[in-house]
Amino acid sequence: MYYEGVEFDCENKKNIDIEGNEFYSCTFTNVNFQGESFSGVTLEMCRFKSCQFNEVKFEDTKIVEVLFEDCDITSVDFSKINKFVVDFEFKGSYLKYCNLSKLNLSKFKFCDSIIKEVIFYDTNLKEVDFSACDLMGTSFELCNLEKSNFLGAKRYRINPMTNKLKGAKFNIPEVTGLLQELGIKIV
Repeated sequence: MYYEGVEFDCENKKNIDIEGNEFYSCTFTNVNFQGESFSGVTLEMCRFKSCQFNEVKFEDTKIVEVLFEDCDITSVDFSKINKFVVDFEFKGSYLKYCNLSKLNLSKFKFCDSIIKEVIFYDTNLKEVDFSACDLMGTSFELCNLEKSNFLGAKRYRINPMTNKLKGAKFNIPEVTGLLQELGIKIV
């Protein structure tokens, strides 16, 4: 089924099945998607405001110009989305135990978000905006972080030996998070 310009909230969302449908220019506000499947779904120019995604399945999902704002996203594996159509951003959201591996997220925005124990493995994060993010326990491995913005970000640990960092921006004293992985003691 195709939905265009529809505004969904916790009440009228109960009347639809998400899986396999197309959503264009739709807004979802205060919707709990606990355990739902977005498999085969197309989301284009949509906005999710204050929504909850806990153990939601995103398999072969097309995500184009989608904003997740003030959302709570836990245990979601984004690595299975349609890799040819990927364009979304997180603003003021809380991501925990998510997998964003093997994606091209170049120029994405994660502004003002809490990104806790998230996995970025072999992910293109070139020119990504992590400004003012809390990255506690987040793992970056074999990632391209060139020209990414970490200004105002905190609690990150990035191994400069296994990630590309040329031109990335960091603040003092948080930049010492780059040295922790090298076993260097700073006194």
